[in-house]
Amino acid sequence: MKLRVGRFVSVLFLLFLMSIGSCSSNTPYRLGNFASSSRPPRKTKASPTPVPNVKSILDDISRGWHKCARYLRICVFLYYTRGAMDSIVEDSWEAVRDPDRVFGQQIHREGERQVVKRRTRRSETIRALVGAGYCPRLVWLYGVMLRGIISCTALPTIFNPPLGWGAGSVAAARFAHREWLPVIMLGWFGSEFYWKTLFGVDGPPRDTFDGVPIKIRHVRV
Repeated sequence: MKLRVGRFVSVLFLLFLMSIGSCSSNTPYRLGNFASSSRPPRKTKASPTPVPNVKSILDDISRGWHKCARYLRICVFLYYTRGAMDSIVEDSWEAVRDPDRVFGQQIHREGERQVVKRRTRRSETIRALVGAGYCPRLVWLYGVMLRGIISCTALPTIFNPPLGWGAGSVAAARFAHREWLPVIMLGWFGSEFYWKTLFGVDGPPRDTFDGVPIKIRHVRV
């Protein structure tokens, strides 16, 4: 009886060990596994940090500088043509509208300043009555028509001044106290949309213009 009980207990113990083994991993147990698990993991060499490319950094700085310079040129052009815009709208030069500010920078004596103011107003009145002379709107029209005539040809492919040229021109005209140049610059740069988009003036007619014929008779090598 005791022998049967001992066999039964041993069978239960074996079943218990088998159940524990089935719950473990499927890989067979080896002594090397225990030894390898007890070892510390090997230290792998850290990948070097990527060094920033100097050329890409310089390209980013150059692109940012060109963008800021473009906005700066636009601001300079608008700043130095603000008085010319008022002159075109009112068709009267700034020297006639505000002579104290204009002539105060050029003439320091009060008597001479008053004489210049009277002569300027008198000439402005005569030009308005006769219709002669160059008024702001007429000078602005010169710039508009010049842009339109050049847009009818193939010249814009080789002659198309950027806005930076206009900004530099109006800044120099402000320094030289010449109001007609900012007015004609407004006519030139402000009429591109007017000619190309509204009236389709964008180069010579493509249906009939094939270029200038050139004949070559003798060629020497």
